[in-house]
Amino acid sequence: MSSQWADLRQATIKALALIWLLSLLVSLANLAIPFYTLQIFDRVLPSKSKETLIMLLVAISIFGLLLIGCEILRRKVAACLANFIEKTTEPYLLDKLLSNIHQSAEQRQSTLHQLKTLRTFATSPTLFAVMDTTLIPILIIAIFALHPFFGYVLTIANIMFFLVIIFQHYSLSKTQDIHQKSSQAQQRKNQSFVLNIPAFRAMGMADAWFEKTRKVSEQAQKMQCIHENTNHTFQSVNLSIRWLFQIIVPTLGAYLLITSQISAGVMLAALMLSMRGIMPFDILVNSWQLVSSTWQIVVQLKVTDDLSHNEKIIQPPEKIIGRVFIKGLVVKDPISKSSILSVHEFEAIPASFNVIIGPNGSGKTLLLESILGNVAIDKGKVYIDEINTKFIDRQWLGKQLGYVPQRLHLPNASIKDIICHHEECNESKLIHAAKTAAVHQTISSLPEGYETTVNMTSAGLSLGILQRVCLARAVYHQPQLLIFDEADAYLDEAGKKAYLSLIMSAKSAGCTVIAVTQNTKILGVADKVLLIDKGEVEYSGTVSSLQAFVQKSASQRVHPLFS
Repeated sequence: MSSQWADLRQATIKALALIWLLSLLVSLANLAIPFYTLQIFDRVLPSKSKETLIMLLVAISIFGLLLIGCEILRRKVAACLANFIEKTTEPYLLDKLLSNIHQSAEQRQSTLHQLKTLRTFATSPTLFAVMDTTLIPILIIAIFALHPFFGYVLTIANIMFFLVIIFQHYSLSKTQDIHQKSSQAQQRKNQSFVLNIPAFRAMGMADAWFEKTRKVSEQAQKMQCIHENTNHTFQSVNLSIRWLFQIIVPTLGAYLLITSQISAGVMLAALMLSMRGIMPFDILVNSWQLVSSTWQIVVQLKVTDDLSHNEKIIQPPEKIIGRVFIKGLVVKDPISKSSILSVHEFEAIPASFNVIIGPNGSGKTLLLESILGNVAIDKGKVYIDEINTKFIDRQWLGKQLGYVPQRLHLPNASIKDIICHHEECNESKLIHAAKTAAVHQTISSLPEGYETTVNMTSAGLSLGILQRVCLARAVYHQPQLLIFDEADAYLDEAGKKAYLSLIMSAKSAGCTVIAVTQNTKILGVADKVLLIDKGEVEYSGTVSSLQAFVQKSASQRVHPLFS
């Protein structure tokens, strides 16, 4: 990914340099129009020379062709840049989502939105306005050549616009952050309402729910109003400066014309140049948010790229044997910084079945996520085959293990693609995995078979069938390490029998199996049991010794589960 980021930077720099050069030519070509008008009024009309008019017309036509050609070309370059940014940045951002374990769900959504922001900036007039802003000194020099007073006025106006942009960014950046958080809270509330419509309708809970969440909407609307009012204030200031400038320039030109300091042609040329001299800043004031967002994204990508160069990721040459070892593991709550999981030592060896049990919210899933590298570890280390998982290539490791999460989130894809990990499918491995998960007959009975497109809302397919598809996906590569987080939660009795058979077959084949479960039948065949309560390991040992420990345990939370 770092090489792609380097290619993106080089291509972007080259494209922006070319756009700037074309913008320079466009600006120079635009200068021809005011001076063409000047020559018409000061030379052609007094002399009534048709030859001079024809020569000027030929010259302005040449500049016009240059202007049109450069404008078309810079728009094409911007479009190509946008396409290249999207093509290169999308896998980079997706890889960023995979590697950044500190991000929340909202931050991940924000990361996906970054791609759209970058493309929008590259294809918007804002990019050209940024380029044209750097060329304003050329316009100021040209208008100074007409008369210094015009140059002073244009310079002061641009300084005022520049100050407006600075204060606008400073002020709106504060309200923007609060506005976004309140808007996200309102969006979560609305999404919650949509997901719970059946229950709300059935039990008449809508009115009470609306009343409970009214403050969230009011807060979001209040912050939106504050943010918009602040933005409108700056828009009004911008409008006032532009209006004042448009009054001063012709008034000044009329005065200079009355006092015979300039000609009518100079006045018209000054009016045209002055209007063009304030356009770039005027655009930037109205699109500050796009510029600010783009700059923040570029900075974030640069920081991410710099950090990635410091990580020494290794990819072992051989397959893993499946040994998992945890030493001094501590995971803390990212907000309160208090410990929510502490495991002094845990080991799972090949050809063993290891079960993790405990009350709801005790930290079982968090332990599995720590092994998988999906949460940030504050202390301690997790090893797989003597290799610290912090430095192991996640893509490589992903091919070595099978995982079924507690929550079923299936991508919108065919069953075949899901089981085959969205790779080129091996038909024999596909069928074997489906049969292992006891789902082959069900899939074969579907009208489209393995080509059936499924997701979490697939009509006609129960959660139990979808969970069997997940089990088939987990065993497709015949991995040496299987991690199941209550992978039998939605299974019927036949499914649970098949699930238990899958575990025992994997164990017989030398596979390491680690599973969170509440099923006593599955617990009964475990080689090792880890009992977690309130983020602490209460017991680690064999099943035969577990019952005696629970009976002696003072913990009132774990005792009722196994009494």
